[in-house]
Amino acid sequence: MIITTVYARCNTLDRLELWEDLEEESCNIDLPWVVGGDFNVIMDTPENMGGLLVMQHEIMDFAQCINTYVLTELKFTGSKYAWWNGRIKDDCIFKRLDRVFGNQEFMNQFPVFEVQHLIREGSDHAPVQVTCNVSPERVN
Repeated sequence: MIITTVYARCNTLDRLELWEDLEEESCNIDLPWVVGGDFNVIMDTPENMGGLLVMQHEIMDFAQCINTYVLTELKFTGSKYAWWNGRIKDDCIFKRLDRVFGNQEFMNQFPVFEVQHLIREGSDHAPVQVTCNVSPERVN
């Protein structure tokens, strides 16, 4: 298995460089691959609450990146917004910047997985925990 952790820059051009680097990486991967971290961009406008409007081209660039690598977002539990700017009232911003994706080999190898957004403590990002099993546990 290959695990790639991501910290994408806030700048759109810097993120485009990262998307290109990931594309080069994806061409050489035939093992289960998990890509996760802070992508610093949302995939849809409802994933942003407060702050400036999100530029549609940034959303489209990110979606194209994920589609190019044939990655599937892993379903999660916990808060929808994994990032908070730490402010309140009118200055409060929540976004879904942290995600985990897997390729088809990962999905085949680990059909039972869980991504959980944990409680935010001491950071503006909620920690993300990924648990995966080869087969479902049986409860008698």
